[in-house]
Amino acid sequence: MRDLEYWQVRCRRAEGLLAKARKGIRVSMQRAAVMQVLGDLKPGEWLSTDRLQRQAGVKWSHLAEMEALGLVVSRPAGGGNKSEWQLEHLVTVPAADGE
Repeated sequence: MRDLEYWQVRCRRAEGLLAKARKGIRVSMQRAAVMQVLGDLKPGEWLSTDRLQRQAGVKWSHLAEMEALGLVVSRPAGGGNKSEWQLEHLVTVPAADGE
């Protein structure tokens, strides 16, 4: 009977690890899709949330997670809750006056 319990516990643990791995793969694929879409932009260009979600096939919450990790940046656009997105390293900052 102990052998049965041992293997049941091992199987449950393996199933949990497999579920985590699948989730990680899904998140990585979503990140890759976002990076690919934004990677086609030129420095200074931004993409609206709606277009980015449509082209990359991700939800807004995923974009917010990527922003929290510093992979992408957003800026307010057009009022309301609208935003535009860009890869962090392609954001151009206007030069300050007098430089």
